[in-house]
Amino acid sequence: MNTINFKYYPKWLLLWLIGILTILIEIARRILIQNQQIEISELLWPLANIGIVTSVVYFINKYTKFNWFFKIMGLTNMNGEYEGILISSYHEDDDPSKPHIRMKMSIKIVQNINDIKVFGSVNPLKGDKSKTSNFSSLFCQLTKSDDGTFFLDYGYGTIANKSHSWDAKYTLTSHQGWAHLVYHPENKTLEGYYATYENQSRGNIVLKKI
Repeated sequence: MNTINFKYYPKWLLLWLIGILTILIEIARRILIQNQQIEISELLWPLANIGIVTSVVYFINKYTKFNWFFKIMGLTNMNGEYEGILISSYHEDDDPSKPHIRMKMSIKIVQNINDIKVFGSVNPLKGDKSKTSNFSSLFCQLTKSDDGTFFLDYGYGTIANKSHSWDAKYTLTSHQGWAHLVYHPENKTLEGYYATYENQSRGNIVLKKI
């Protein structure tokens, strides 16, 4: 609590704070040390420059999604929709002698150079194929590995579809979980695993961009 941390400062606010503090320091230096008078016009240009820089940085951060720009930042452009299979540690009909439950999984990744978010849903492959749940990421982390792949780690919150026929069978619950996926840029695939907290379940995920 005693250390300086700018984690929760909006980027635009940091730019303005730094600019305004720089101007105030310069004013104090001129008045106290050099005994100079300050003209109002001298302050307007720095403030205008701060506004221009803030606007440009905001635009680049929010709207620039060129592949080459992501590469400059050491990232990869993962924007888009992906579909594939989720294989749960649960068994069909909760019977260990039966196969593990396989679900269709669909996700949408929304990314800019400052942040990345994941939204998705899962559907049974058998029987009632409507969505059993929707989920969205609570936090995300994208890191590059030495072999050129990327690790996408995210925590998520799930909202169960209590009107689904599976609720009577498996007691669907809203819950939180965590996923670790490896992204291969060359074929735009994601593969990895997930785990849930409340349900104490886990499984594998394989997805491909559509």
